[in-house]
Amino acid sequence: MSKLFLKLLRDIKDYKGQFIAITIVIIVGAFFFVGFSTFAKNLNVYANNYFTNTNLADLWANYSKISPENADKLKQIIGVQNVEGRLVMNFNQKFDDLKTTLKFHSIAANNIINKITIIEGNKPSEFQSIVLDTDYAKEHSYKVGDTIKISTPFKEDVSLKISGLCESSEYTIKSRDTSDFPPNHKEYGIAYVSEDTMAGITGEKYYNEVLIDAAPGADLKAITRSIAEVSKDLSYLYTLNRDATLSYKQFTSEIAQQDQFSKVLPLIFFGVAAVIIFLTLSRLIDSQRTQIGIMKALGTRESIILSHYLGYAIFVGLAGGIIGSILGCVFFTQLFMAQVKAIISLPGFTIHIYYYHVLLALLLSVVFGILASYMSCRTILREKAAEAMRIKPPKKVKKTLIERNTFLWSRLSYGSKLILRNVFINKKRAIYSSLGVICCIAFLILSFGYKGSRALLIEKQFTEVYKYDLRVVYKDPIADDESLEIPRDQIDYNTLAQTSVVITNLADEKDFNLLITNKENNFISNYDNKGKLLPLDDDGVIIAERFAEKYKLSIGDILDMKLIDPAYNGKSFKTKISNISVQYLNQEIYCTPAFLSKAEVTCPPSTLLIKEKDPSKAEDVYSFFSGRNDVKEVKSKNDVKKLTESGLQNLYNMIIVLIVCAIVLSSAAIYNISAINITERVRELATLKVLGYHISKINNLIFAENFFITIFSLIIGTPLGIYLYKTILKAFTLDNMVFPIYVSLDSILFPIIITILVTTVCNLFLRRAVKKIDMIESLKSVE
Repeated sequence: MSKLFLKLLRDIKDYKGQFIAITIVIIVGAFFFVGFSTFAKNLNVYANNYFTNTNLADLWANYSKISPENADKLKQIIGVQNVEGRLVMNFNQKFDDLKTTLKFHSIAANNIINKITIIEGNKPSEFQSIVLDTDYAKEHSYKVGDTIKISTPFKEDVSLKISGLCESSEYTIKSRDTSDFPPNHKEYGIAYVSEDTMAGITGEKYYNEVLIDAAPGADLKAITRSIAEVSKDLSYLYTLNRDATLSYKQFTSEIAQQDQFSKVLPLIFFGVAAVIIFLTLSRLIDSQRTQIGIMKALGTRESIILSHYLGYAIFVGLAGGIIGSILGCVFFTQLFMAQVKAIISLPGFTIHIYYYHVLLALLLSVVFGILASYMSCRTILREKAAEAMRIKPPKKVKKTLIERNTFLWSRLSYGSKLILRNVFINKKRAIYSSLGVICCIAFLILSFGYKGSRALLIEKQFTEVYKYDLRVVYKDPIADDESLEIPRDQIDYNTLAQTSVVITNLADEKDFNLLITNKENNFISNYDNKGKLLPLDDDGVIIAERFAEKYKLSIGDILDMKLIDPAYNGKSFKTKISNISVQYLNQEIYCTPAFLSKAEVTCPPSTLLIKEKDPSKAEDVYSFFSGRNDVKEVKSKNDVKKLTESGLQNLYNMIIVLIVCAIVLSSAAIYNISAINITERVRELATLKVLGYHISKINNLIFAENFFITIFSLIIGTPLGIYLYKTILKAFTLDNMVFPIYVSLDSILFPIIITILVTTVCNLFLRRAVKKIDMIESLKSVE
């Protein structure tokens, strides 16, 4: 056994280039597997502990107004373990050049549901004290002990002292709504005050939201029905369960994506590594037939011979698995943590290494290699010792279709005939060899396509969909836009109303933004998936394609809508789906004022969409509206665009990693193709050298064959990459962000160029191998 081990080390040294290439592919597979698995597991464990420790609510019951006494009565419902009432309202803060929104929550002294996590300072126990979320405080350089001023409908200026900074499991993603993604921490924040402080602001103590803590295993739908029944004489609006809340849904979707990636990408790399191991060991075993025959003749058991060749796969599998696992634990998790933390608030989140992921990566690395090694060995081990010691008889070769076509075959050069014959004699090897290149081109198309989709999303959303320059939101509804004091000579404008609705006839009640605007509004446009402009009508609504796909809705279906705003007292109505539009950032519902009036609902506009007539005066227009006391907020389309680009910038890290790994995969596969091609044909090449062929001409023969395989791989891999790109983009699309699927010329051309360049570089590296062929030794080797 010791001699066989020394032989193993010697063989690895002789074939070091090929074994290094195999090891690199295994490193990449283990890197992705351990990286994604570790991160997904950490997020999962963290989320479960975070939601359990802070006792995240199971249900949110919403009212226009409910007294503390009536809120406590919900505790009598079967399945309800605890209830906690609170008042939730949006107030504003004004800075020199900015107006922000703070979502205030009253918090009970004995807070037991949706408990906040204090990062610094103390809870808001004192009167006139406030706790801010850390991201909002960081954006505005607030610290504990500072005093802030807010503007409310009840009092114009309220001064509050910051007693602490916090995070909440209820707002792991601090988005205002589906249109506010990625989160804008500078313009939107979360705040908590005591019930007494909130009552001091509003003038009375009441709630508009009741948090429900259900008993383990309770039927949440039954509890929701009971809440509606018990609250029929109250100003009840609707109830949302945990899965329907925006933050929780986005967070759990992120975890699910990591888990899916950990199952798909590594298996592809391990599979390619197995193919390369199979090709390498097949060549190695063929070259050592005589040695295997001698060992069998001397009485060495087949199991020992098999274990010797399995040792190659175990050696490179362990080496690649260990290095890849270390890189995955250290580099990948830190890279992805920066990406996730830019969107999700994770207080106290740290990465823990789960060693069973590392062990599983090592097991996969070794198992794929062992299977490939066994497939390489099984044929020769069946042969008898005398048969194995003989030279392997040449394959019987049938004429190919090209050879049968004498007109075409006679016009091919000698070199072209050699290339075609060698490819078709070794059809299986050529197909296996092409798999690595096929996977490479597929990954590259996925990466460049994803990059292109990001750019197209920005372009379409902020050029085709949003055609305004400013979005001005007034504090009060606009009764008559003709009487507005606005610089009409500098702007064109349209009015927009916005409210929230819950659709009650879905599998789960979900809230949406309902945008109400006139049919002539050309500052926000809707398009179908063929790029056709969709006009608004007075008979129905336009919904988002993503929403329609998820709930299997189509044009003509009926939706039951309930208005959330307390002013409508839970008003419900039915609506028909008139059209389905492709929406990228905001999954919203559009209708006209005339449509709402049919449902006996009036929703006056409070927003102006403004298009500047003279772009050079944009700052003057912005300053005019931001300086008005009756304006709640002013949003520049360019500022929203920059924020979106900044949020999506983190995706570039993953794109770059995928591109690098795809190039590594391609390099390893092509290097092995070339190396095996040279070693298999060493006698033939030596003969060509003896006959006087120039070394450059011999190189051209070999490398032309590699390019032939590469071109074949590109033909197969390109449509596969397009399919992979479309499938993954659809599978990993978020509810509030839909990437446009568009295969551009660049997303195909660049991967093809990169693959050809990698093939060229690998060929150049192997020129020395051809030059070093010893003519005498190679031609004597058969004797």
